[in-house]
Amino acid sequence: MLLLFTDGLEEAQRKFRNENFEPIVCNEPGLEDGQEHGTHSVGMDNEELSLGRVYEVVNSLMSRSTYQLVKYHNPVPNEELTFDFSSCTGTIQEVVIAMVSVEKVFRMYPDPSAGANDVVVVDRKIDEFLKEHFLQYENYFHHPIEGQTDQEEYVRFSHIKEDNQYDDLTVLGIRKK
Repeated sequence: MLLLFTDGLEEAQRKFRNENFEPIVCNEPGLEDGQEHGTHSVGMDNEELSLGRVYEVVNSLMSRSTYQLVKYHNPVPNEELTFDFSSCTGTIQEVVIAMVSVEKVFRMYPDPSAGANDVVVVDRKIDEFLKEHFLQYENYFHHPIEGQTDQEEYVRFSHIKEDNQYDDLTVLGIRKK
């Protein structure tokens, strides 16, 4: 299997937030400014999805296991974000959709202040994949906007927020038979 993707995937970013969902910078106790703290350095205000996470998602799907997405400086204490790939068959389509699905959840956050005007748009195929494999789906996608039809390419949800997607996500997967 050969996967080619633009840097928009691995460089996808999410902002760090405190318990009030306000943006913060990393000031991890015991570390000095500029020192590494997992996926980022002290003093930064965000983290990237990273190539390491992309590899972990692909390997978890191919081994039909679970993947735990860990967000540093997460405003939701001890939040579990679990993707169960045990029912996957390892197709190239599943790998590509899994990578984009995890990236989507990576940038989202369940801010309690989110209301009807806070809307997230999700590709229908991504939404279907998340329904089946993201165990905390109901925590993030609990307010579908009424009036949407099954014929639409995208699904919209309110009462949820996401950090901006700064770059396109292009993924090409090739599998030799």
